[in-house]
Amino acid sequence: WTAILHFVTAITGIVNFVWHISPFTTQIFEFFIASSFIYESIRDLVEPIHFGDAGYEGDRAPHYASLVIGMLAFSMCWRLHFAET
Repeated sequence: WTAILHFVTAITGIVNFVWHISPFTTQIFEFFIASSFIYESIRDLVEPIHFGDAGYEGDRAPHYASLVIGMLAFSMCWRLHFAET
């Protein structure tokens, strides 16, 4: 359904009506998308480590490695965000 709706809106030019929507509406939508991505990313990085599970017998090294890689990627993106051109 989503693909069909995207094709219909692209073919008919309905996307031009976005400019009639207030900027507040788009900002709220962008905030929702950003907050959901941040929440899911943090959950996916931290959940596999099983901090509270004392009886966990598996190897946690790959999970710690993915956490460190995720933190390094965040650090790099944070620094590049404030970089001056």
